[in-house]
Amino acid sequence: MDYESQINIALRIPDREAVVQGWYRDAAAYREAARAELGIPYGAGARQYLDVFHGEGGDGSLAPVVLIHGGYWQRYDCRTFSHLASGLNRRGIDVMMPNYTLAPEVLIEDIYREMCTVMARAFERWRRPVVIAGHSAGGNFAARMLAEDWTRHGLPRDFVRSAVSISGIYDLRPVIGTTINGALKLDAARAAALSPLLQPAPKSGILDTVVGALESEVYLAQADEIVRAWGESGVETSGAQIAGANHLTVLAELTDPQSATLQTLVTRAGG
Repeated sequence: MDYESQINIALRIPDREAVVQGWYRDAAAYREAARAELGIPYGAGARQYLDVFHGEGGDGSLAPVVLIHGGYWQRYDCRTFSHLASGLNRRGIDVMMPNYTLAPEVLIEDIYREMCTVMARAFERWRRPVVIAGHSAGGNFAARMLAEDWTRHGLPRDFVRSAVSISGIYDLRPVIGTTINGALKLDAARAAALSPLLQPAPKSGILDTVVGALESEVYLAQADEIVRAWGESGVETSGAQIAGANHLTVLAELTDPQSATLQTLVTRAGG
C-alpha cells in the first residue's frame, strides 16, 4: 500500500488550505463572541496554555469536554479550532482546548505528558470526571487517555470514563515510511508503544469513533479495528462514518447543533 497517499492529508484534499483558512476565520470570530478564558498557562513553555469556553446557561450538571486538536503533532494550534467549542457551548457544556508544543521541537511522548498535565488542570478546575475528545492526532490521544491509569498522575481512576475520537489514528506504524515522519522520528518500537491498537485495551469505559466516509482506507480500517478489538475486550464501543466528509470537513459535525457526533458528545457528558 502507498502509505504516503493514505496518510498525507495534503495529497488527499486539494482544497485543504481553503478549509484551514475557513477555520482561522471562524475560530477568531468565535473567540470574540464566546464567554471564554483565554491563555491559561499550564506550564512554562510558550505553547503550554489552554483556553476554556463556557457553556451557555448550563447548570453544571453536564461533564466538561477536553478537546485536543490534530495536525500530526506538528502543525496548527488550539486557536485554529476555537469555533469547535460552539456546538457544545450552546448545549451548556464547558470546553477546555489545550495547546501543545509541536514536533520536531519535542517528541510525541513529550506532547502526551503535556496533555496529562492539562488533564490534571481539568480536574483541579472541575473536580469531576471529564469527557475526552480529539481529532486526528488528538483522536489518538483521546483513545490512549481512556486507557490511561490516572492514579499514576494523582487523579481518580475513573477520571476519564468516555472518549470520542474523530478521525483518530490508532496504529502509527504506517506513518514511519512517509514524509510525515520527518518531524516525528518514529521507529517501529516507538510507533507500537504510541498506538492504542497495539497496547492493552482499557478495562472499562466508552469509546466512540467518528470518521469521514471519504477518508483513506487506513483511517477507515483503523476506526473499524479499534471498535472491534476494544469491544471484544469489554469496552463499550461505537463507530460512525459521516457521509460526504473527509478528514478535515468531518469537524463540521462539532458546529452543527443537529449532528449525530455533537449529540454523542452531549450524551457522554450526561445530557
